[in-house]
Amino acid sequence: MSRLLKKDKGNLTHIFPAIITIILVAVVSVIFTSWMANINRKEAIDLIARKYILRMETTGYLVPADEDRLVTELQEAGLSEISLFGSTREAVCYGKEITLCISGNFSIYNYKILQAFALKKEQAVIPIDIKRTSTGKH
Repeated sequence: MSRLLKKDKGNLTHIFPAIITIILVAVVSVIFTSWMANINRKEAIDLIARKYILRMETTGYLVPADEDRLVTELQEAGLSEISLFGSTREAVCYGKEITLCISGNFSIYNYKILQAFALKKEQAVIPIDIKRTSTGKH
């Protein structure tokens, strides 16, 4: 009976692999979450571009009021140094091609793995060019 109640001598090597696994899973989770956040922000910018090319279809060009709202929405989504050069800014006839060109800088966050499972958060700026074309349906 005393043998059952006696405590076995512990050893760190039994729990060490589990601790390493938990740390690695946490590191991979943080990196994955960062990547997904960057992808979601880029997807938001693409959806804004789609929304405004659909508006341009109904008006035949990029209306100045829509241009201001477009720039504001893009800035809120994380785009900087925005240029709409090349976009259709004058009314076109029914069935003619309209174009929305958006260029700017998109800042993303990356994690760099340092020694001993330490992470360093880095910000990088990536140039983005989005071009959407459609036909005027006004």
